[in-house]
Amino acid sequence: MPAAAASIVFSVASIQIVDNSGAVLSEHDYFKPTADVVAVLTDAFGTEPTVSHYDGHADNPPGTSYDWGGFAVQDGEWTTEAPYYSEFYVLLTAETVGGLTLSTSDGVSVGDSFSDVAAAHPDDVQSYADGPLQLEWTELPKFPEGYGIEIVPALSVLVIDSEHNDVVSRIIAPAMNWGA
Repeated sequence: MPAAAASIVFSVASIQIVDNSGAVLSEHDYFKPTADVVAVLTDAFGTEPTVSHYDGHADNPPGTSYDWGGFAVQDGEWTTEAPYYSEFYVLLTAETVGGLTLSTSDGVSVGDSFSDVAAAHPDDVQSYADGPLQLEWTELPKFPEGYGIEIVPALSVLVIDSEHNDVVSRIIAPAMNWGA
């Protein structure tokens, strides 16, 4: 019988399903088909997600959300193009879902002290004056000629204190940054 999932770990590059011993049971990058990753997560959580459509806004086009109540896969209506545009991204709003612990590869979870996370990652944190922390800042190659975008794009794991009460309330991975 295969080992049971105990946690899900997120980085700027992938999602890992991990057992109690810390062994990686499976790893899935953000450029794999969304349906394949949703199937793996459904198996890990032991329940089907709630599927819904979400409206887009300035920085995020509309798409489909697969939500397990505290953890969602957001499949935006954009063209996947590695390494710039992933097939999907994940949104965490809980520390555990379906008995599985959710954290970043640095051990950050929803509910952690926002200021402690910033203090623990001084070299890896990109931060705005009153906004999110961007862990695992990863610069990508410049956009190809003809894109009309001259900045150096980057991806990160976005750690957010939505209520400004020093508590991590959301984590997004991978988060795109095209020069903000």
